[in-house]
Amino acid sequence: MLKKECENFENLNKQTIKDQNDFYKPIFSWLENNKEFINKITKSICKSDEVFIYSSNQMINSANFMQDSFNSLQKRTQLLNQTHFQKPFFSEDKKYVIIIFLSGRDNENIELIANSIKESPFSKSINIFLFTTENQLKKINFNPEGVILLDIIKD
Repeated sequence: MLKKECENFENLNKQTIKDQNDFYKPIFSWLENNKEFINKITKSICKSDEVFIYSSNQMINSANFMQDSFNSLQKRTQLLNQTHFQKPFFSEDKKYVIIIFLSGRDNENIELIANSIKESPFSKSINIFLFTTENQLKKINFNPEGVILLDIIKD
């Protein structure tokens, strides 16, 4: 968790989960509130030839889960993390989805790559989706197809 979220969590009025509705209600509420993003990323992934996932170290478990899920659905997916950052090779005749998990302090390379991909001559065949925090979003100098803010506990 991010430092801000840990501090907010400490000050939060924590309630005990009394039944399964208390557990599932926030999940269904989140899905409903983000329906537009979910539909957009789902359609984009289905139409794509390949998915690239960039992740900072802080979010690597989420990125691994997403890669495993897409690969199990026979969607060609590559996870690119801190150990092998590079801009992928794009082909003119293919469609790509790039999913970026941008959080924490170890993400300068991801920012550079994300910003440079949108300057690529093939940028029209690339859809970029961000999972990030409000502060990190300020470092991106293009408009992604969709953004999910990762602030777990709102102020």
